Amino acid sequence: MKIIFEEPAIGIKTNSFMMEQHYYHKVLNAQIHQLVRFFLNMDKQRIIERYCHLNPLVNKEKLDQLLSYKPQHVQWSGTDLFHVTTEKGNKRIIVIENNSSPSGQKSMPLLLNMRKWAAIKDC
Repeated sequence: MKIIFEEPAIGIKTNSFMMEQHYYHKVLNAQIHQLVRFFLNMDKQRIIERYCHLNPLVNKEKLDQLLSYKPQHVQWSGTDLFHVTTEKGNKRIIVIENNSSPSGQKSMPLLLNMRKWAAIKDC
């Protein structure tokens, strides 16, 4: 993947997306980890049930509300998550920032059943 900033932006039309031009080369033939694949294939209710089982103090309704939120302005936003440990040894994952672009996608192997959606879907 090579980005040439001097050239003007081009539109990506339906069925014209070429993964080789948008993903890192190591990602194109990489296999996604089984645990990640399993998680990404879970539906929202299953994720909520498992998360609340592991974190019994979490309000299920509030979590469902947060996971159902649809942003109005920055629809392709993303966040950076970090594994951290407190002084008392409690392990957590925290959100560090919001991004206006999910650029990490070009680094993550695709699910086999998601390859057809590697490009941005028509809205």
